[in-house]
Amino acid sequence: MSFDYDEKGDTEIEKLTEKYGDFIDETDERLVPGMLWFSKKRPRMKQILTRNRHRRKIVYELILEFLEKSPQSFTVLYNSIGGSRSTISRCLQGLCEQNAIRRNNITRNYELTDPRLSIEPSKINTPSNAYGTRSFKHGRVEVNESYTAKFFPRKGLVRIDESKPRVKAAVAKLLDPIYGSYARPFQKPRKIDFEIEINITVKGTLAVGMTKNQQRSAEWDEKEKIWKFEETWVDHGSG
Repeated sequence: MSFDYDEKGDTEIEKLTEKYGDFIDETDERLVPGMLWFSKKRPRMKQILTRNRHRRKIVYELILEFLEKSPQSFTVLYNSIGGSRSTISRCLQGLCEQNAIRRNNITRNYELTDPRLSIEPSKINTPSNAYGTRSFKHGRVEVNESYTAKFFPRKGLVRIDESKPRVKAAVAKLLDPIYGSYARPFQKPRKIDFEIEINITVKGTLAVGMTKNQQRSAEWDEKEKIWKFEETWVDHGSG
């Protein structure tokens, strides 16, 4: 990877340094040029990383900062922080699930449960939604639907939709047999407005294996332990 420095590049570096100042170590000379290269060569990946990690952490910090001063309504928080309403709403849900804040049923304002509680924003489980529409015709059946899938990681995973789950295909697998059941020969022509809610709880273990480099490093560490033990044993025996 090589970096080209010019006046325009210096300006971009200044912008990145100002924007991500909290994450930059001044002693790391390669970090900012690396970010500049990344923003030029991988704009889509940069957008995804910024939205899902950097932006969410800032929103959590701002919400906690505003609520430390006084209880606030959703509208006030949204107008003060900016961004999308869905992002603010999901972050508030995450903080409520963490028992860091609560919503007062009388005033409808959000407030801190315990001002002394220490919260690490990057480790808060954040709910996420996936939206979509489908239209298809199969034999006598014609379906037009819109769906919403809500994900809430209770343990282990911080967020679900960073990996872009194939919700559309999953919805088709679950619901298409139901739609097809209305195409029986004796069914009269008709139109049905429907609403379906499906609740699924998934528990399990997710294991991520080591990369080849990590495997080599682990093997080297094991061999190094053996060598050190042998050296110690030889020195002890000769002594």
